[in-house]
Amino acid sequence: MRRRMFLALTGLVLGYSTYALGQQPPQAADDADQPKATTTTSEGTIPAAVSSRAVEALLGKRVDAIDWRDKPFEDVLAWLRDNGEGRVNILPKWGPLGVENVKGDSLITLQLNNTTVADVLNEALDQLSEKDTESQLRYRGIGNKLTISTRQDFERRLYVRIYDATDILFRVPDFGRNAPIIDLQKTNQGGGAGGGGGGGQSVFGGAGGGAGGNQDAGSGQQAEQENETRLKKLKDLIQATIAPESWALTGTQGVPGTGPSTGGRGRIEIFNSTLVISATIEVHEMIAGAFSFGD
Repeated sequence: MRRRMFLALTGLVLGYSTYALGQQPPQAADDADQPKATTTTSEGTIPAAVSSRAVEALLGKRVDAIDWRDKPFEDVLAWLRDNGEGRVNILPKWGPLGVENVKGDSLITLQLNNTTVADVLNEALDQLSEKDTESQLRYRGIGNKLTISTRQDFERRLYVRIYDATDILFRVPDFGRNAPIIDLQKTNQGGGAGGGGGGGQSVFGGAGGGAGGNQDAGSGQQAEQENETRLKKLKDLIQATIAPESWALTGTQGVPGTGPSTGGRGRIEIFNSTLVISATIEVHEMIAGAFSFGD
């Protein structure tokens, strides 16, 4: 009798568990497979909504074929919204675009196969850009907002980002002759049958101890100076290779052939093991990839 009651209770518990699992939303399994984007704040790292990567998903979306003949720019924007499936806000800045004679009825002719939304957008904006001006059309995708404007408009605003260079600065120390020698045979010496106390010998041999605090302090100062030197080299490398005209360089820091000043506004400052960089979104993306306000 007790055995039958136990089996009945077990079946009831298992049946309720199966029912409860069946009530979970069907998208839960899909959500578990989604990459979890994170946003870093002054209080730590917190999960960010999946929609914060909506623009990245749109730009990377595959397109089988494009065959546009005199397609109005407004229709191209509608095409972008359709491919964004309601998750991406398409925001053309008509003021700066109008300065470059780009309007909603500007026509685009384009034929592409086996491409991406990003390639289509790049080619379309290239057609609308004035070839003889610096204010060519650009787009910036941040979070779930895709903004389309001119290069000059985007470069009006600078953003500050702090880049931790600790991993780049790390170097494995070379102990040289001061490296300890480990003698594993000493672990089997001493200590009789009762396991009493060992022979008082350390398994570490070779040059041990005695360096003193002054040597440690000296090596610490030397490492700090080396880190500062390497950071300066990294700073110079960024300024020389990534948008050289965008940096506010003067005197010997200026790019050769450009005079005493480059006329740019970007700046790089060194603080401890970090680079504090004030630059446009475009420059930040060339330094560290896709730009996000949550980084």
